[in-house]
Amino acid sequence: SCDKASYGCNGGFPPSAIDYMAKTGVCSEADYPYTSGKSGNTGTCNSSCNKKQLSLGKTKQTSGESSLMTVLNTQPATVVVEAGNSVWRNYKSGIVSQCPGSQSDHAVIAVGYGSK
Repeated sequence: SCDKASYGCNGGFPPSAIDYMAKTGVCSEADYPYTSGKSGNTGTCNSSCNKKQLSLGKTKQTSGESSLMTVLNTQPATVVVEAGNSVWRNYKSGIVSQCPGSQSDHAVIAVGYGSK
């Protein structure tokens, strides 16, 4: 919500968000808890938190399940998905096992992979 150039919580692009975090630092979750999912309302920007600088490596665009798994073996990855479907609307926890559609409209952070 603080990065006005990238539309805050109303859209934007992962590279812009990463650039913003690299330039300004990020707040910890303890200082800046996530609220939008509980209320459905966009949270307010709290710029008074104690921001931590990120140590970012180079970004690399990759494609395909195998390439993503290789990246996830060493670090989290930003991935784009089509979230306007029942798979994402009804998601509560666990592993997403379906990938319907091909029109990306939402970015998420992948932190691992596996199977049930």
